[in-house]
Amino acid sequence: MLLCNKVIDITESISIDPECVFAVDTNILYWCNYTRFLMPAKQAKPYIAFMDKLLENDNPLISTIYNLTELFNIIDKNEWDIYKSKHNSRILRKQFRAIAEERQNVKNQIMAVYKGIETMYSIEYFRMQESSLQNFIHDFDQHKCDVFDYLIFEHHRESNHINILTDDADSISFPGVNVYTANQNAIEKYNQSKM
Repeated sequence: MLLCNKVIDITESISIDPECVFAVDTNILYWCNYTRFLMPAKQAKPYIAFMDKLLENDNPLISTIYNLTELFNIIDKNEWDIYKSKHNSRILRKQFRAIAEERQNVKNQIMAVYKGIETMYSIEYFRMQESSLQNFIHDFDQHKCDVFDYLIFEHHRESNHINILTDDADSISFPGVNVYTANQNAIEKYNQSKM
C-alpha cells in the first residue's frame, strides 16, 4: 500500500508557515463555503476553524476546476434532498431539476458559493492526461483513491502543492503529499501503517 508523506492532525495546535500553499479538497469547500450543508456540524467544525486560521494567516489557498464540478453536483443533490425533506416528497432528481423556481434556487446557491470561492482561492485549470489515467490504473491496487481524487492529487503533487486539506481517509494512500485532516480514522490508519 502506498502512503502519503505525512498526516497532520488539524485538531492539534500546529504552527503554519504563511508561505505554505494549501490545496483544499471538495469536502472542505463544501463545509466552508456552502451554508446549507446537511453534514453534522461536529464533523465540519475543525475544518472551518482551520480554514479561518489559514485565512487569518494569509496562506495561499488553491483548488481545481474538478473540485468545483464535484462541489456544484453536491450542492445540486443537497438542494434536492432539502426539497424532498421540506415537501415530504419522493421526487426524482430529474423531476426536481424541471421545477423552474427550484432550478433558480440551485443556481443562486451555486453562484454565491462560486463567487466566494473566487475571492479566496486560486482555481487551477488542468487537462486530464492519458498518462495520469494509466498511472491510476497501474497503481490501483496500491491506493484507495477514486479517479478524480487521484488525478487532482497527482496534479497538486506535480505542481508542488503538496499540502492537502481534506476529510477523505483515502487520501493517505496517495504518495508525495502531506494530508492535513481531522479525520481520526485516517490519522489512526496512517499511524498504524508506520509501525
